[in-house]
Amino acid sequence: MSYQAYPIYNLATGKVTAREPWLLPKDAFETLINCHLRRGVLEKRKGYTEFGRIVHTNTATGEDSNPAKAVMGIYNHYQDDVETMLAMDTVRINKYNSSAKAFEDLTRMKIHVKSGGGQNHLPSAGDVIEGVTSGAYATVEAVITDHGDFVAGTADGTIILKNTTVNGSFQDGETLRDKNNVTDIFGVADGAASEQEFTGEDNNFFWLECWNNVSYITNGKDQIQKYTGSGLSRLYIDLDVEGGPDNDVNTCLLIFSYKGRLVLLRTTERGEPCYRRARWCQINNPGIWKEADYVDAPTEDWIMAADFIGEDLIVFFERSIWKLAYTYDADLPFRWEKIVSTEGCYAPFSLVSFSDELVGVGPTRLIGTDGRDAYGIDDKIPDEMLNWNQSAIDYCYGLVLEEESQTWTSFVPAGEEKPSQVLVNNYEDDNWSVYKLPVHTMGYSRMETDLVLDDIDESIALDDIDYSFDDKELQAGYPTTLMGCRDGIIYQLNNGGTDNGEPIEFEAVSGRWNPYVEEGHKARLGWIDFLVDADEAVSFDVSLYLDTDTAPYNVVTVTCEPDSSLDSGKTWKRVFCGAVGMFHRIKISNNAANNRPRIHAIIPYFDRAGRVF
Repeated sequence: MSYQAYPIYNLATGKVTAREPWLLPKDAFETLINCHLRRGVLEKRKGYTEFGRIVHTNTATGEDSNPAKAVMGIYNHYQDDVETMLAMDTVRINKYNSSAKAFEDLTRMKIHVKSGGGQNHLPSAGDVIEGVTSGAYATVEAVITDHGDFVAGTADGTIILKNTTVNGSFQDGETLRDKNNVTDIFGVADGAASEQEFTGEDNNFFWLECWNNVSYITNGKDQIQKYTGSGLSRLYIDLDVEGGPDNDVNTCLLIFSYKGRLVLLRTTERGEPCYRRARWCQINNPGIWKEADYVDAPTEDWIMAADFIGEDLIVFFERSIWKLAYTYDADLPFRWEKIVSTEGCYAPFSLVSFSDELVGVGPTRLIGTDGRDAYGIDDKIPDEMLNWNQSAIDYCYGLVLEEESQTWTSFVPAGEEKPSQVLVNNYEDDNWSVYKLPVHTMGYSRMETDLVLDDIDESIALDDIDYSFDDKELQAGYPTTLMGCRDGIIYQLNNGGTDNGEPIEFEAVSGRWNPYVEEGHKARLGWIDFLVDADEAVSFDVSLYLDTDTAPYNVVTVTCEPDSSLDSGKTWKRVFCGAVGMFHRIKISNNAANNRPRIHAIIPYFDRAGRVF
């Protein structure tokens, strides 16, 4: 017998389902789970660690607890040079406290107030306000006038509280006053019991647009909110046609700052949904909105997702893609221009954005656009979405991870009801894999300081840490990618060698190999050499299969201890085989903590065997 090497270098093709397994390129895989190909290397993904928990304040007791509600958004508010991380769950907006490593409740630490009850004015920071009926009281941190004038009796406002209420809770409709001066009337509590929390389901994700030091926040169902760094208040939109003042825009799906205006997409106005509408404020003035300042797209489709390519706002509808074009006309600054009428997006938050391309989840595949045309981007895995629960497409959430050269799209597998997996695309090499992760939403932040010893979980031994303290992902200012889950906990992704302490199970299944199949010969597989990172703490199993068998004929454990004759940080490991078959297939796997194989090359050695027929 004379064996011949058939080296597989530069592992780049990734998961391919567009061809039968025996027709795949030699570096392609049928399955890549919890691993990926990057820069020619097959590597197990990194893990995740807890970053912070959402805590809700009990306004009666002042106690904080994690409500275990789904995380619905992770964003950053920018005010001059200060960055504040905000996280939303289904009912509240929360601000990150880095010293406590918790997201603290903002939503319930405020009260809406309207004119009424006698003398009207708003309190000052430090005042103690009291409810005349309830007797509840709390200290004021800041005051925001949403519109109008309190002295004239035409105003609404928001009082931000410094602490929780004492002696009960404020009641909707009760008169408010200075606790130390019973003749000092502020107004009437407006929706104190009912308007503080949001009412969306766990697929009503939040959208945030930060513009001129103010973050505008919507979940597509409840009143739009704005955050200034001092606290939350309502975005009051009076369209000036009914004698008001009153709020005429109930909510919207998406918000963008565009050419000096705040633009709302897919609004609900006076209780009526406007599925195709773009509405905007006066230039550089989000306090003035005119009834005529909108344009509806000439289509029956609904707006589903949007983002910028360059300076153009590209909008995905269900079955079409449009550009909201800037006209330079002060009276009608925007108009709709159709890009395509055959492709669209079904999941509003699945959109991932590049400077020259947007990609979203369509009805049956991933759809990209460059602003001029639309096209499928998943030709290597055209049937991938057949493995998804199509009735739960709206849960899909997308993100670009520049530090990994990847895009992630979470999805609900067929037979399940909530997201539990992520479709991963390495956009440098255009290859695909799947991660098993409990993603509900994703976002970014930046670490304020470098990682130090005190930041490490005490239960983890230093010898078990599989990353370096000078890894760029652990340095201050480097983008930190975050995952929000359905239990109110937010995790840092691509961090450490476990899933918050649990082992990571990865699996890579090759195509079916036989270099002599076109000659009509079976193949004898003598052995396989693996070029791996040298690390005595790392190991993986190689399962060997013949033809279409589902059970391996052998499983070999490979330990990656260094070879003293090599000084490259890599080492060769050999797995002996010896079987004859029409096709050969291998599975590389492990289910371990702090054990991350990296495989640079695979070299199977084959010899011709008997003829197939």
